[in-house]
Amino acid sequence: MFHSYKNSVTLYWNSNNLEYQIIRDNEVWFESGPFFIHFNQTFYSSAPEQEMLPMLPLYLIEQYETNGTDVVFGLFDRLSLRWSITNTSNGFVWETSFKIFREQSIILFEQYFPIDLSGMSQGNDRNTFKYSSTAFPRFKVSFNQTDQYVIDQLGHFTFLDAWDLDMRGVGLKNVFTGGLYSGNPFVLYNLTKIDSNIILSSLTNFMTNFQTRSPSLNYHLSCGLHGRVHQIVKSFSLKTILLTSEPKQGINQIVKLWGKLMLQYYGKQHIKELKDLHRDFYVS
Repeated sequence: MFHSYKNSVTLYWNSNNLEYQIIRDNEVWFESGPFFIHFNQTFYSSAPEQEMLPMLPLYLIEQYETNGTDVVFGLFDRLSLRWSITNTSNGFVWETSFKIFREQSIILFEQYFPIDLSGMSQGNDRNTFKYSSTAFPRFKVSFNQTDQYVIDQLGHFTFLDAWDLDMRGVGLKNVFTGGLYSGNPFVLYNLTKIDSNIILSSLTNFMTNFQTRSPSLNYHLSCGLHGRVHQIVKSFSLKTILLTSEPKQGINQIVKLWGKLMLQYYGKQHIKELKDLHRDFYVS
């Protein structure tokens, strides 16, 4: 297990079945779905037998742990997984990493591509944005059935140009569009304990790094490259941030903290500190 700052969130990794859980308040908020990547017009999964579409196996060929310091978020422990489409140690096509921070209530999910990949697109129309070409992290959500997971019982806010009341509700079983289908922030909260909440959002490459309920992935909540990306170049990377609240930190406070951290990460200033509002990005 890996614990973040003040044990506000815990990552449990099972190397036997290649699954992970995100635990907060002694509950499993997120249960993982299989690791997934699509390229050369072929689907690959770490658990093809769990997928609704035919897929080839994705093999874990290396697992290692490191630690270090991020200039914005501080000290971290990292668990990295290298994946291949052949069951050999001769090269990997994808690396996924969990980065758990000791001084912030943050887990980063990182994807790294060591080689050029093409044939990733799943179409060219707008609807294709709903599909994922990579999925990490990927979390199970119930579909047309009784709630099975904690995530099905959490309240949520999504973002669609502005906070959109039509994208507020409980559970994700009937949520397929709007802010969930984008690179915008997504808030989940405990209905009976408002200071227990999580924000999930892209940290980098906002135009390509989406979170969606991908129809081809059992409608799981999937983060990564959306289905209209055609190819990527060697050394391309993506980062998704999961930020958790601390005691007495409600939804407004966690959203403000998320905005502050995003500004710090990109070396930006808050709107109140800017003289020219039209030249800079800001989060209020």
